[in-house]
Amino acid sequence: RGIRSMRFLSEADVPGTVRYHNAFEIPAFVVMDLVPGPTLQTVVMQRPNMGWDMVLEIAYRLVRIIRKSHQLPKGVMHRDIRPPNIMFKEEWSGADNWDIVVLDFDLSWHKDAQEKSIAIESYSGYLAPEQVIRDGRYTTRSTLVDSYGLGMTLFFLRTRAEPTFLQPGQAGWEDLLETLARSNPCREWVSLPRRYFRLLMNCTYFEQSKRWDVSQIEAELKRMKAALLEPQH
Repeated sequence: RGIRSMRFLSEADVPGTVRYHNAFEIPAFVVMDLVPGPTLQTVVMQRPNMGWDMVLEIAYRLVRIIRKSHQLPKGVMHRDIRPPNIMFKEEWSGADNWDIVVLDFDLSWHKDAQEKSIAIESYSGYLAPEQVIRDGRYTTRSTLVDSYGLGMTLFFLRTRAEPTFLQPGQAGWEDLLETLARSNPCREWVSLPRRYFRLLMNCTYFEQSKRWDVSQIEAELKRMKAALLEPQH
């Protein structure tokens, strides 16, 4: 299923995804383009003073990739969004010629897929609650699973802190986001940190139906970018 998801993305030429190449050898194998750059996790940990402008640009590009995947006729959902699965195409130096790609569609889902879901035995802080806790009210075949993964990835992007398992469902999550908003100031736009961490809360509600969908996340990041970089407009 993961290979098929990659094929759909390649055929649709979705920006920010790695090219998939058919192979006809026996035994069969899959070939993907080499991505020579670092992961998002590496870049964030090596650059502790990343500015708000770069944080918003990375976040916006990532969300656009995921939304375009959702908009395909087959509706490809990644379902494992986290910093190690996001890579920079080249060694990142802060220049304008960088771009990101999303990798590892092993947990993905798409319309009309027939395979059984992979059993998850991970305690990653990026997995949505419904991926780990089986509850008949919520489905793992929802784009809102990706909303959660995006929210926790954006949490790491700004804070450099790895989220803990099911952290948004624990007492004090909202207070933590308030504290982080105060401790990550933005001189150019004082309200930006509060708005950013409020976005994270809207992405990561424990109750799936309360989460923002990816189109709402994209629109909010676009507004935040415009307000920060082009305040005259």
